Amino acid sequence: AFLFPAMSVFISLRYAEANNEAQRVQQELIAAGIDAFICDPLPGTDMSQLIAEKIESSDVCVIMGTEGYGEETKSNFSTYQELQFIQDEKKPIVVLKMCDRYKHARTRMLLPNSVSYVP
Repeated sequence: AFLFPAMSVFISLRYAEANNEAQRVQQELIAAGIDAFICDPLPGTDMSQLIAEKIESSDVCVIMGTEGYGEETKSNFSTYQELQFIQDEKKPIVVLKMCDRYKHARTRMLLPNSVSYVP
C-alpha cells in the first residue's frame, strides 16, 4: 500500500454529465487513504456555503472536464461559480478531461487543452 500525506480533494462536476465517473474517482481516492468530497445536492437547497467551505479547505481540486463544465445555470451555485472560486483561491487543479472540446468559450479559456494540472 502507498502512503500518502493527509490530503483533501474536492471533486467538481456537472452531475448530469459525470456523476458515475466522479463517484468512481472518489472511491479510488478514499481507498488510497485520501479524503475526497463530492457535494450531494438535495433538490431545492443552496449548497453554495458547503461547497465554498470544502473548496477552501481542500488541498487540490479535481475537475471532471465534461463538455458542459463551467456552464452558468439558474442554480445558485454551478460549475461556473465553482471554477471561478477554485481559481480565485489559487487551488491546484487536476483536470480529467472527458470531452474533445468544452461547450463554453470561458471554460476553454480557463482550462485550455494544454492544461491537465495547474499548480
